[in-house]
Amino acid sequence: MSSVIADLSESLIGILREGFRGVIPNPEEAVVLSSPGDLGPGESPRLCLFLYDVKENPTIKNATLPEERARPPLALDLYFMLTAYAPSRLADRTAATLEEYRLLGRAMAVLHEHLILRDPYLRGSLAGQGFNFRLFIHPLPVEEMARIWNAFHTKPFKLSVCYLLTPAIIETPTKEIKPVQEIRLATETRG
Repeated sequence: MSSVIADLSESLIGILREGFRGVIPNPEEAVVLSSPGDLGPGESPRLCLFLYDVKENPTIKNATLPEERARPPLALDLYFMLTAYAPSRLADRTAATLEEYRLLGRAMAVLHEHLILRDPYLRGSLAGQGFNFRLFIHPLPVEEMARIWNAFHTKPFKLSVCYLLTPAIIETPTKEIKPVQEIRLATETRG
């Protein structure tokens, strides 16, 4: 079983939590990996990172392989949405919205410092392996973002920023693919 998706998600959460240490109280609880739709009424994270899509990386999939019989690794692009939440104690809607903008800006600055994700920030099975991953802001049209938020039904649209993390390589068990040795054809005459 591959833990690459979980390890990369944990790595991003670790970077964000470290970047908010001393800025917000208890970043271990305030920065969460969760769908905004799963947040309950009593939960009050300050930042929510949500893996909203996973796609196969077409560039790596179509790369020339050194051995024609080898199978390419499963290379994935991970799409994350980052959303900020103001503390519930802020009753003034303008003050709450400005606080969300500050948090989102800070989170973007923290992630901008890690556009190449590598050790010592990699967690789990990726730590110490010498891997590098690229992190990009992934602009979505407002309509697409609204579609994502509509999937949360009861959650109102909030300003969010999306990121692409690539390539997440999942090694697949390799079976040797043997070349065809012999082809037999049979014909039948129908009359």
